[in-house]
Amino acid sequence: MSIEVPIIILILGAIIFFSIKWILTRFNLFNPNWRNEISFGLAFILGPIVYVSIFLIFIFTATYYPKKEFDKQLWISNPDIRYEMTGDLIDNNRLIGLSKNEVINLLGEDYYFSTDTSINYDVGFVPGLFNIDPDVTLIKLRNDKVVEVLQHET
Repeated sequence: MSIEVPIIILILGAIIFFSIKWILTRFNLFNPNWRNEISFGLAFILGPIVYVSIFLIFIFTATYYPKKEFDKQLWISNPDIRYEMTGDLIDNNRLIGLSKNEVINLLGEDYYFSTDTSINYDVGFVPGLFNIDPDVTLIKLRNDKVVEVLQHET
């Protein structure tokens, strides 16, 4: 743990301490002799909880992206946000059973890489904390039919 974490927790604790003390004084709650102890105790407990909550909110907002139904026009016109539609393609097995030509007709000819056993489409950079590489949708073929669809980082 770096030194910044305890310092941030102390700052949050101080803010919480003075806020709680102000609330207790403003509304004349509890015995005036106990307000400091109550404020300190709550700040001691709530400081780390608030710190972890802020950290988790940051992680969830940094990794969130909308998930959309597959739309052929949007797929072709916006290759950088294809990752928003790959969940629909994969989860609903929309490509399973299609031939290679049907897949190319549906998803376009701007695939990343193609062989007799697979087609790879670049789907852009999926939002995440340490994502520095774009993701690819891998479409596996057997006997010219789609048998599996996966998404992975390059």
